Amino acid sequence: MTDSNHDPELNMLDCKNGALYFLPQSKSLSVKDYTKKENKRATWSRQLEFFLSCVGYAVGLGNIWRFPYLCYKSGGGAFLVPYFTFLVICGMPLFLLEMSLGQFGSLGSIAIWKISPIFKGLGYGMAIVSLITCIYYNVIIAWALYYIYQSYYVPWSSCENSWNTLNCVSQHAETMVSSNVSSVNNRTEIFNRTYAINPDLLSNSSKMTSSEEFWLFNVLQQSSGIENLGPFQWPLVFCLFIAWVLVFVCVMRGIKSSGKVVYVTATLPYVVLLCFLVRGLTLPGASNGILFFLSPKWEKLLSFKIEMTKYKNKINKVWGDAATQIFFSNGTAWGALLTMSSPGLAFVVYPEAISRLPVSPAWAFLFFFMLLAVGLDTQFGEPCVTQGGIYVVQLMDWYSAAFSLMFFSLFETIAIAWVYGVDRFFHDISLMTQRMPCLWWKLCWCYITPATITSLLVFIFVNHTSITYNDYVYPAWSIGIGWSLAMCSIAPIPIVALWMLLKEKGNFKQRLVNCLRPTPDWGPALEENRILYRKSKTIVSSRFEQNHLERKPCANRFLITDSDVMQRELPLLQNESCM
Repeated sequence: MTDSNHDPELNMLDCKNGALYFLPQSKSLSVKDYTKKENKRATWSRQLEFFLSCVGYAVGLGNIWRFPYLCYKSGGGAFLVPYFTFLVICGMPLFLLEMSLGQFGSLGSIAIWKISPIFKGLGYGMAIVSLITCIYYNVIIAWALYYIYQSYYVPWSSCENSWNTLNCVSQHAETMVSSNVSSVNNRTEIFNRTYAINPDLLSNSSKMTSSEEFWLFNVLQQSSGIENLGPFQWPLVFCLFIAWVLVFVCVMRGIKSSGKVVYVTATLPYVVLLCFLVRGLTLPGASNGILFFLSPKWEKLLSFKIEMTKYKNKINKVWGDAATQIFFSNGTAWGALLTMSSPGLAFVVYPEAISRLPVSPAWAFLFFFMLLAVGLDTQFGEPCVTQGGIYVVQLMDWYSAAFSLMFFSLFETIAIAWVYGVDRFFHDISLMTQRMPCLWWKLCWCYITPATITSLLVFIFVNHTSITYNDYVYPAWSIGIGWSLAMCSIAPIPIVALWMLLKEKGNFKQRLVNCLRPTPDWGPALEENRILYRKSKTIVSSRFEQNHLERKPCANRFLITDSDVMQRELPLLQNESCM
């Protein structure tokens, strides 16, 4: 096909830096001008549904129980400094990158890598992480359902239950026992009295709140370790079944049903948390908590040393905690929200606080229904609802995405900014939004974000510690299983890349170039939008030309070859230009 066959309205301009441009008949056209035709692909009914779905996805369980814990551990308000720093240089750029890429290609996490087939393993890795997460994430929803059922009389508010021990302490009957008995006095009295001293009560470390005992001895009935899973907890099994039924109901009609569910699940958490905030500010001692956040411990930000505590070796890594929280709070790099922390805050501390409120059953129901709603925004697990299930949940939580998320994010930025070309990606975004993105995003995608993620990975590996749950140390074989889970999601990256190279023809350089550049059918999913994509500034400066374009030895110009893609699209372009 030569230049004489081209439609006169599609003028080919001289190429600068290896870029080809078409001049369409009307420069005012945009992607949205072609969306009036019937769309066979499911789309959001309203922009509000899409917005609420993103909010519900980005704000999940990790924000409710992990973020407050990290703030408390890391010096109060001082934690917000590294958190917002990493939010600006990592969280927001990655969020925008994935949103823009998905919106432009309208494809899933695997098919989207038509943009650069050698990175298709990233899509499989993301799917594996989501699969592993779904196995145990619904268990958290099952716990919330169980607490909802128990909220009608708040059994964790007292120590008068069958599962309570002598070490139980509640707000209704607190016994103050001195931990330092220095002397015994002999005296004579007219009454006969018997003093029975429980040695366990003399140690503050042996005391447990009633809410903690409810969590350990009623909900979990926790076993001695992961090597002793014990029998099923049938109430939790039933709750897990209900959780999966709820997930099915939410997604059975795709975004048509989930788009309606998010009106409740994405807004309810904010209403409930606002109620807790207002109520908390009116309680005695609220000023102490506010003062704690307004008096940050800035020295925590400069501490990277390993602290020796009486419980275990603990790495004081405020900046590392803030960075990892970004990945778990906005859900970048994998498609399902995950929290790595123990659920102790949500199922021990919050119930204890709720039990002290007036009309505590109502508050308990609202809180755990909120957890249920947040969990449904994100979403097997039979081993997770045994007596040793908490150890399985912690193991999967710790290893399934701890390193994978950062690897995925690093390779994503490399694939889009350096292989596909950040200028070309900017052009794709401007085609959708009718304006060019800010230069800040280019700096982040090309330099700041990948450099930060690389530094974080090095920091995590250098300061890595073995997994523990409270004082329980996991056996070596379970840690091996955990690392296997981690490798399951990372391994597809090199395996699929090697497979894509072997499928191509030619020498190694030719195969590599073909695997790095986009496939011929890369572009918007809808045919009419893809035509517009070709009519507009089809290709901008990048490191590799498109498959359906061939570089000719003469001049600085790309000539269109007789590829099947252009044979199919050029007649459509000509018809479109004559309309």
